[in-house]
Amino acid sequence: MGNLTLHEVIHEFWHGITHTDKGILNLLKSLFFTPKEVYFGYFSGQRKKYFSPVTFFLIATTIYIFLKIRIFDFQDYLFNYGDEMGRLLIETTKFKSIYLIPLEVLITWLAFRNKSNLAKIIVFWLFLNGFIFCIEILATPIFFALINYKIVIDKLFYLICLGIIFWHLKLVFSSNKWHDYLKLFIIVNIVFLLDYLISGYLLFGEKIWFYTKSENLFQLLLNGYKSII
Repeated sequence: MGNLTLHEVIHEFWHGITHTDKGILNLLKSLFFTPKEVYFGYFSGQRKKYFSPVTFFLIATTIYIFLKIRIFDFQDYLFNYGDEMGRLLIETTKFKSIYLIPLEVLITWLAFRNKSNLAKIIVFWLFLNGFIFCIEILATPIFFALINYKIVIDKLFYLICLGIIFWHLKLVFSSNKWHDYLKLFIIVNIVFLLDYLISGYLLFGEKIWFYTKSENLFQLLLNGYKSII
């Protein structure tokens, strides 16, 4: 036992990411190919088999924000395109998640509280949000290569992410009955609208109505749907 060194800290961090049995890379691969196994394995008590959902979410969020800011820097460098609004939106992601995840958990619990307890739903959303951030992280080279089409790619990936949310919700909470599918559809739409509203409030505060050119809540939400079309 000697004094703790920087080398040992870096080694432990890297080991935590790449560890064959329960590193982030193994978790990410499992969430891609066998997501249902990850969720139900963790729910059933196989905690040591998987990377911590809290740590996974925090690491994914941090890397996502860092890389997204680099994409804006690259865009500015090439085109002198000062999208400060978009940059600020990315920087507020960490604050948005603080508000959004509890709301995601709440609406899912209200819809499926007879099938799952609150703890499982919290773990589900931590894993899922971390996974979505990782997908965008892996897509970073596409943004750099097709920087001229960044807005289009942003919209495309947002739609893909909504599809992933629906798919993962179905895997964990649906019993393939029509009313479950209706609940899933409603949850995905509420998540989208909450994301839009929270992002708008963090960016504009009480001036959200002015900047989004909305006169009422219905028009504000409609503008949210238009933003991804």
